[in-house]
Amino acid sequence: MFRQLIPFERAKQIILENIPSEPAKTENIPIYKAYNRVLAEDIIAPFDVPSFNRSIVDGYAVRAEDTFGAEEEKPVKLTLVGRINVGETPKLTINSMETAEIATGAALPKGANAVVMVEYTSREGDEVAIYRPVVKGENVMKAGDDIKSREKILEKGEILVPRKIGVLAALGFTNVKVYSQPKIAIISTGPEIVEPGKPLPLGKVYDVNSYTLSAAVQELGAIPLNMGIIPDEEKE
Repeated sequence: MFRQLIPFERAKQIILENIPSEPAKTENIPIYKAYNRVLAEDIIAPFDVPSFNRSIVDGYAVRAEDTFGAEEEKPVKLTLVGRINVGETPKLTINSMETAEIATGAALPKGANAVVMVEYTSREGDEVAIYRPVVKGENVMKAGDDIKSREKILEKGEILVPRKIGVLAALGFTNVKVYSQPKIAIISTGPEIVEPGKPLPLGKVYDVNSYTLSAAVQELGAIPLNMGIIPDEEKE
């Protein structure tokens, strides 16, 4: 029988006193393997996200000032000079009283500063009628609206959850510096404990704790080391 027990807080103190405050080893790993790992460095955005002004609706890229005064009964008519698809680099420029058809997510062309939703327009040949005015920046996501260049987006010591891994991907990172995973030894004690899968004699029980603790260790991002079952008595 146990004759002397260490209080829980004392046992916890002993463990913490023997654990380094910061892991000594780091490693660079692919971001697709970085789930639940701990960052070993700050992450600074190398560029704006998005890196360009882009439309958030399907419609027409315009100079906002050209649409002022547009009404249902008295639309402003602009000359269509092209189309910009998502993923393309615009090669055209929007001059006074001109417009270009633009898809959601596409880059805003030079000269344009707003987008009119397609629902508030009509088109006949190369002429586009605008039935509702827009202001500068309307229906446009500006460069850096999500993340600004040189902004600290993740801090050393953060756990990499899916959302944060997505941020790394958005910034073009393929690898990330993380702390090496600590290894945690797990020992089950007691003469009554039997390894699961083996015959279970009367008076014995299967080892539950080592498997439960192993899963808990993995959940916390560490590597469990199952050291097996040992007797209660030190001399054994």
